[in-house]
Amino acid sequence: MATKYPAPAGLGERAELLWHDITERWDLRVDELIVLESACREVDLIDRMAAHQESADLITVGSQKQLVAGPMLGELRAHRALLAAHMKQLNLPDEDGRKANKVSETQRANANARWKRAG
Repeated sequence: MATKYPAPAGLGERAELLWHDITERWDLRVDELIVLESACREVDLIDRMAAHQESADLITVGSQKQLVAGPMLGELRAHRALLAAHMKQLNLPDEDGRKANKVSETQRANANARWKRAG
């Protein structure tokens, strides 16, 4: 049986799992498919970078002979943040059918109410 949204060519295993998990559960618009593909490409890039980091030093010597974090660590952090932003942009409902942004708004309102009661 053909899938409704075939995975883009060249995705790695984890990226393809993400693609199929989302596209089999949700009907997506074209713009959402583009964001999802970008998220999947980020998964692949993160996997490749993490594999490289496994054999790299966590700490290296900087230009002024100071100890600094290995350059791949910052790149990994940035790409993980970009992946999170892509996933947030999709704004898919959670298992209870609630939108992720709505949950955050509810949590923020509840926290504000607690602060007001405590103050």
